Amino acid sequence: MVMRRTHVRVGGRRAIFRRESTIMSLMKVADIMSPHVITVDPSATVGRARDLMRAREIHHMVVTEQQRVVGLLSLTDLGKVPDDHAVSEVMQRNGVTIDRSATIREAASLMNGNGVGCVAVLSGGALCGIVTTADLRRAVTTSDSRS
Repeated sequence: MVMRRTHVRVGGRRAIFRRESTIMSLMKVADIMSPHVITVDPSATVGRARDLMRAREIHHMVVTEQQRVVGLLSLTDLGKVPDDHAVSEVMQRNGVTIDRSATIREAASLMNGNGVGCVAVLSGGALCGIVTTADLRRAVTTSDSRS
């Protein structure tokens, strides 16, 4: 009986891995992104950004200047930085972006390669969404539970 459970568990892991691999290769960023992007100007204060994150219950924001992505900001970036500092002092510069037609595998690879927890999503060069590691996790686990 114990051997049978071990066999099923191992087989289950392989099957889950194959499903995740297929999902990651086929599902598009547009399928999992949040289109409701909260942005902040680089000249805004850390206090303002922290208040926005708390009020919206989010952990990541896109930093924009004249509708152009210039950085990313996470709750972790804010850390214990005093409220009167500018967002530009703590943001991750050169915001990592991806096109909405990219696969979620490409998004995951981009996040991993840049050491960030989110990417700004563009359509025709304009900001149209955000994808976070939580969105990727949710996409894979939700798809897995449907299988």
